Amino acid sequence: MRRVPGFVLPVVLGIILITGLLAAQAATDLGSHTMLATHRLLQQRAFEAAEQGLAQVRAQMRSGGVPPASQDLPSPGLPTDSAQVEFATLAVVALPTGFSAGRVVESYHEIRSTGRSARGARVTLVQGLRQLEAQAAP
Repeated sequence: MRRVPGFVLPVVLGIILITGLLAAQAATDLGSHTMLATHRLLQQRAFEAAEQGLAQVRAQMRSGGVPPASQDLPSPGLPTDSAQVEFATLAVVALPTGFSAGRVVESYHEIRSTGRSARGARVTLVQGLRQLEAQAAP
């Protein structure tokens, strides 16, 4: 039987090459998955900051105050996160006198809250509100 020299060496080199390619692909996938997870986390933090801005303006309205037209609200606990909230009254309509004796008005408001987080992550939420309130005395 004749012996073929060097047969094992190409097989082992081929296995090492395939293993190296698989390791390189795994490292690339790990890096891209980490980047996507970080981006998703920052988007979620920006969304939560925007939600918190909406909640704070609604709380100001429930307490009877009129929110300012624009305000910046920091996010507690996270110095990189904040929300810029814009408040606008779209319309004020007096209800018919047959229903309210002319003493109640209906206000339509819009709240636009933009949450910001690190690396430029930004989410904008818009909420419309309808509010009934006593009409101011003439």
